[in-house]
Amino acid sequence: MATLLVQAHLADRTAAPPNLIARLRDMEQVVREARGDRQTLQVIASGRRLLGDAEDFATPEPAFEPDLPAPASETG
Repeated sequence: MATLLVQAHLADRTAAPPNLIARLRDMEQVVREARGDRQTLQVIASGRRLLGDAEDFATPEPAFEPDLPAPASETG
């Protein structure tokens, strides 16, 4: 969805919704809070850059790693 909105804006500024950069920032926040896909975050960030967003980009969070039991050699 982010890609389509940015492409529409770049082709015809009246075709995209108003305040598109703010909407992309909101989308990015939702994806981060949901621990979403890094590729999705990259697409949103790229769209923001293409639109000239000057706000700092959040640093990516470390990849989600599920809690796994320690190997038997460590529990010892």
